[in-house]
Amino acid sequence: MSVLLITSLGDIVIDLYTKECPKTTTNFIKLCKIKYYNNCLFYSVQKDYICESGSPTNKNSDTTSIYGIINGESKKYFKDEIIPKFKHNKKGLIGTANIGPNMNTSTFYITLTNNPINSLNNKHTIFGIVTEGFDTLEKINNSYCDNNNRPYKNIRIKHTYILDDPFKDLDGMIIPSKSPEYKIDKNDIDHLEDNFDINNFYKDKNTEEQIKNKLQEQESKNRALILELLEDIPDVDIKPPENVLFICKLNPITQDEDLENIFERFGPIKSCQIVRDKKTGESLQYGFIEFEKVEDCERAYLKMNGVLIDDKRIKVDFSQSVSKYWVNYKKNNNNENNNKDDEKNNEGNDLTLINENVKLEIKNKNNFQFGNKDKNNNQYKYVFHRDNNEDNENKYDKKRKRKERSRDKNYHSIKQHYHSSHHHKHKH
Repeated sequence: MSVLLITSLGDIVIDLYTKECPKTTTNFIKLCKIKYYNNCLFYSVQKDYICESGSPTNKNSDTTSIYGIINGESKKYFKDEIIPKFKHNKKGLIGTANIGPNMNTSTFYITLTNNPINSLNNKHTIFGIVTEGFDTLEKINNSYCDNNNRPYKNIRIKHTYILDDPFKDLDGMIIPSKSPEYKIDKNDIDHLEDNFDINNFYKDKNTEEQIKNKLQEQESKNRALILELLEDIPDVDIKPPENVLFICKLNPITQDEDLENIFERFGPIKSCQIVRDKKTGESLQYGFIEFEKVEDCERAYLKMNGVLIDDKRIKVDFSQSVSKYWVNYKKNNNNENNNKDDEKNNEGNDLTLINENVKLEIKNKNNFQFGNKDKNNNQYKYVFHRDNNEDNENKYDKKRKRKERSRDKNYHSIKQHYHSSHHHKHKH
């Protein structure tokens, strides 16, 4: 004799002890039949102990039984049917949640542990056991609850289905066509409804871990930006090459060729360099190896870290240096800046490149010329338009005049100091 409970967390199938507990199981089956349990909450969940349900008021009071519904308030309680051989010693046992001896109503509990619960023995009627849906019981057991053991997210009995009913319907029993409606308590702001989708609610929000990762990423970018401003790295988004290994703790006698011969078995090497002192040429005991392929670089890292070379156990890691990018970046940047300056000068000053065989004369006082020699000693002349305003002097003239003023100032300062010292010696 079985009953199916469909809950908001899954299905539970219960086998009833109809022969041992006829009065209790009749009450349970007929309440299911009149849809009394539909929309009832599991109002108390005590982890690894029991969970309680079966009350439309969501508490173990103000409840009734099928006998009270048919025969009136005075008949709502019915007697215990305690069987001595039934003990609370496994998960999934169904018992009446009475409020005292022989004071059973609609409320019931389900055990959530396989450990013995001796405190419930000989006090409550065990009238069934769960045969399917232990995964649902585990979800109920792991639900988050408040201080009153009520889950923060409601766990509700949606429907009940009687798979086998051995008892006749009681006289005066009315079977409704639909489940009773329940009203959401708007003042209950501490609990979520059973259909509330937490994942959907947070789909546009970041979890604590995501926020932490974003903060770390932003902090890394800020540090990189500072390094860029200090000209320690060429660009804030630059990353070290993935095909270059950093080798350290080398023996000073180890040569570039030796290192390259050892590592080239992993794949073609583009360059291998041990860093040396610029003055003495002695090894600084670290270097860099650049492979043609990233895969070869990774294999070398996995195989060579901690290997002995010339009686020294070397340390191998992926290079974090961006010096090569820095050099390339400076070259490219300088070329771009030079091109931009040339374009700007061409637009603003009407710069004209003159053939080296042509000699130009200053046409009037509003023009001046200057020259510069290239590697082939060719003379190039440039003619600039010059306004009458003396403030618009060429920047090269300004720089030259500043140097002259500084030189004259230093000369006069040295001359004055010399005369002062000479006069002081004669005085003595």
